Amino acid sequence: MATISPAELARMRVVYEVPGMDQVEVRRNLVYHHAEGTPMAMDVYLPAARPAPAAPATSATSATPAASAASATVGIGGHRPAAVLLIHGGPVPVAAYPKVKDMGVFVSWGELLAASGLAAVTFNHLHHGWHDLDESAGHVAAAIAYLRAEADGLRLDPDRLCLWVFSGGGPQLAPALAAPDPAGGGATAGTEPAPSPGAGAEATPHGDGAAGTRAGTPAPEAQPRR
Repeated sequence: MATISPAELARMRVVYEVPGMDQVEVRRNLVYHHAEGTPMAMDVYLPAARPAPAAPATSATSATPAASAASATVGIGGHRPAAVLLIHGGPVPVAAYPKVKDMGVFVSWGELLAASGLAAVTFNHLHHGWHDLDESAGHVAAAIAYLRAEADGLRLDPDRLCLWVFSGGGPQLAPALAAPDPAGGGATAGTEPAPSPGAGAEATPHGDGAAGTRAGTPAPEAQPRR
């Protein structure tokens, strides 16, 4: 079996695709926190904006051309989209911190979720190893707080946030859900999530599920990209 280089693995996208993935809106490199002198950035993937319903004409305005309807981001059910936070694993080398959210697996999941009517958030957080999970949990909490504070500008629903952990990001679920105001009221998902380590656990590096996500046969309705 051929060996896959780290660079090739970082570029690999998920196999499954849906129509409209190339039409989603992406807000890139939004700084939600600073840690160790490093800006922590996120990308927010949003469903493509649709024209808002035009207001009914009245007798006072029927003689003038109607103004163009403003566009709006509409999610499933015609409301602001719920947001899914994709929490990457680790430990992550310091040099790779700015690049994790740009891995093919996270970019393609962001596009797929947004094309399906949800908002998706990919973000970088510091994860040196099992010894600093509290610091990593603080970054996840900061990302959640930023999304809630900026929900109007980002056009997403601040009360519907789901946490999706990947591999070594698994231990971030417990502190996030134990918060006084947990994200999404407990809506969670995981791709090969690692459990919280017990005493004496070694800081064994974990991947981010890219190969596992890519493996398998795509569903019949998956659409090939041109």
